[in-house]
Amino acid sequence: MDWKNNQAPLSVSIDYQPTPEQLKKPEHIKVYYMDGDGKVIKETAGKYDAATGKLTFTLTTM
Repeated sequence: MDWKNNQAPLSVSIDYQPTPEQLKKPEHIKVYYMDGDGKVIKETAGKYDAATGKLTFTLTTM
């Protein structure tokens, strides 16, 4: 299902267990999604929080 609404962002927070290698540079942990055409897109607003163990990002398009 395609969805786009710049006026109603969707915030998502999921549990994430990084690999030991990823924990060396947690700022490089990114979120990607696949659009309706199968194109992989990097979500630039994603961020991993080591204190909570959550990967959080906001979408205006799905």
